[in-house]
Amino acid sequence: MININEENPLQPIILRRRYSCFKNPSYKIESVFLALADENNNKSIAQIARETNICVTTLYSWDKNLKKDPTWRPLKKHYSESHKVFPLESELNIADYINTNYIEQGRSFLNEDLKKLALDTWHSLPGEYTNNKKFSASIHWICDFKKRFKFSSKKPSSCKEGAISKEEIQTFKERVGIIFEKFDEKNILNADETFWRFVRTPARVFSKRGNETVRIKNKTDPKKGISLLATIDAEGNKYPLLFIAQGKTHTCEKKQVGNYVCDSWVSHSISGWMNEEVWMEYLTKLRKHKNCSFALFVDQYGSHTTDKVIELAATLEIEMVFIPKGCTDQYQPLDILIFGIFKSRGNRLYHIREDNHDPAIQKKQSFEDIISSWDSITKEVIVCIVCK
Repeated sequence: MININEENPLQPIILRRRYSCFKNPSYKIESVFLALADENNNKSIAQIARETNICVTTLYSWDKNLKKDPTWRPLKKHYSESHKVFPLESELNIADYINTNYIEQGRSFLNEDLKKLALDTWHSLPGEYTNNKKFSASIHWICDFKKRFKFSSKKPSSCKEGAISKEEIQTFKERVGIIFEKFDEKNILNADETFWRFVRTPARVFSKRGNETVRIKNKTDPKKGISLLATIDAEGNKYPLLFIAQGKTHTCEKKQVGNYVCDSWVSHSISGWMNEEVWMEYLTKLRKHKNCSFALFVDQYGSHTTDKVIELAATLEIEMVFIPKGCTDQYQPLDILIFGIFKSRGNRLYHIREDNHDPAIQKKQSFEDIISSWDSITKEVIVCIVCK
């Protein structure tokens, strides 16, 4: 029987909404379980719910489980038989097989593959493990297995097979070690290009169920944007952005960029993308800005690796370090996270303008968002990413 009075230990938990706030079953909650399990208790679940302020549906769920097992408690881990079907050695072998034959080899491995592998392993077990047991490798078992062995499912990036060799990676890592011994952190730079769209369309928006397409109305061409090049150093410093206008003469720079970016650099190319001429111009400006020799980590984009560029870099005392192809997402700080933060903050600023019902996002506002987003990236964030 459960009696609610001033001395009842349930009273202190009346204002608690969720029982899960208790890390361990206390005597206060325990009295509720005892009341539910007591066949002589005359109080209904609805009455217990009113007196304890615990949700009725929660109490009904507890009552159902307690009828099956009087020792059941919600704060204890309860594994169904399907969670315990394998001996520990078999599960370790499955995890090791996935690591060795798929993850380390750069091959895809899906939940469906784990299900097939688990079922094959299950059928190969001695009869003492499989007798009178049912095992289907359900999604719950798969999620539990991944959690216990620290696996996760992530969106992959593809690269051409054989394009990345272990020897090339090792040589690059050794070169990185030499560079950090030779130069101060403020003289170890990383530069990379990206494209900034003036219309920042969010990845996901609200929509009614059943709608096949969702269209966001804009008065600006969603394809319009500008190429830019960003540079940081290992000490956490940021350098002036380089905006690349599209056109044949300097006139296009004034039309497309104008005076919107006073503290940044502007150049142009016919395509609006980086080319050898623009890259050489940028290296010259950067060397003048630094006024000392430095190391520059860049990807192996065509315009970065020409003979003229390498010759100019040597003349300017710039030590070029080329990141292995297909590895920029691992070894280039700008690619790893900086550009993600940069564009995410730009998306937020664009969305704020939309919320303010701006009739159209003008080019001036877009450049303001670019500069503001770039300035918002702190020195600590850059250093943290570089140190990884």
